[in-house]
Amino acid sequence: MKKNLLFMLTLFIIIIVAGCSSEKEQAIDKLKPNIKDTYNVVIFTENMPSQEFQDSVGDIDVLWEVEEGKVQSFSYQILYEGEERVIDYEAILEIETYPQIVVLDHNGIALQTNKLDKLQSFLENL
Repeated sequence: MKKNLLFMLTLFIIIIVAGCSSEKEQAIDKLKPNIKDTYNVVIFTENMPSQEFQDSVGDIDVLWEVEEGKVQSFSYQILYEGEERVIDYEAILEIETYPQIVVLDHNGIALQTNKLDKLQSFLENL
């Protein structure tokens, strides 16, 4: 009886852990670039970023996407407070501060930061 209970508990824990891992992998897969050796940059915000911030991001976008071809896309994901979401990126990516910049390659997350200078440095070192 104790063996059965222990087995069932172990199986339950494995299923829960596998389910959580799978959800995270699926969420990240949706953000990854579809071309090998390129990157996607996703900026998570709580609301529309300031024009100054958008201009700074735009400068990096032009520099790296056009000249080097290393960045496949830049995008914003606005995570409005209280909004119901199909994918809870805030929880999955453990986002605590905004904006949160996530750079992904074909393997997954290559950089996660809230600083534009770290993004620029990362891209310059490709």
